[in-house]
Amino acid sequence: AGRHNGLRCGARDGWSRLPRQPAWPSRSRRNGKNSLQRAGWRCEMQRRFLCLYFPRLIIDRLEQEKAQCATAPLAVVWEEKGCLRIAAANNRAREAGVRIGTSLADARALLPSLHIVLDDPAANERVKQQLVEWCNHYSPLAAHDGDDGIVLDITGCAHLFGGEAALLEEVQSRLRV
Repeated sequence: AGRHNGLRCGARDGWSRLPRQPAWPSRSRRNGKNSLQRAGWRCEMQRRFLCLYFPRLIIDRLEQEKAQCATAPLAVVWEEKGCLRIAAANNRAREAGVRIGTSLADARALLPSLHIVLDDPAANERVKQQLVEWCNHYSPLAAHDGDDGIVLDITGCAHLFGGEAALLEEVQSRLRV
């Protein structure tokens, strides 16, 4: 079967003739089948997803809230089994060697001037929920995907923005602002 406009199909118009495979639930009372089912026609549409990844979500949130975070080396910490660990770090801290997952003691040994902020999962969740709601402009099916991702079901939506490439370009350009 060939591909046409995101559909898996055998015919040029997006439909394929597959004998003995009903397409949809019954729509007519006559013989319990609709006209397309009686003819054996079926269309399968591939689902198309756009996955957005925000590896700096925590740092970006803090930099928007506090202006000094952008210039000073900054790390966000969380507690794991009585030990404070780095959850996120800004560019200045990463350039100095601070890595996600290292203990605060090791990070302070590398960079004594490191500013520390405790992680606020509720604030991170609020920002991510705002992003999901913003993504509803592009697809009615947007949802959280892990701690730092959002997935959009763009099946049947991309043509409204000029195609998948144009949709991706618009989302990226609007997120950069």
